[in-house]
Amino acid sequence: MRIQVNVGDDIVKQLDKYAEMMGVSRSALCSIFIGQGILGYNKSFEMIDVLGQKLGESWLAEKAVKEK
Repeated sequence: MRIQVNVGDDIVKQLDKYAEMMGVSRSALCSIFIGQGILGYNKSFEMIDVLGQKLGESWLAEKAVKEK
């Protein structure tokens, strides 16, 4: 699927520099960066979910102990 975004000239210059260094097109580099960003966000949200579950379980366990 195709998307289009607008970025500043300074960002384009940096994208072109890194794309040349990596031997890929600007578009391919943008796809790589977007993919890495999404994976990073997914991992972050998974970790937050796990922490939330553990905190919830801890709270329930603490509540059960106090009720005894």
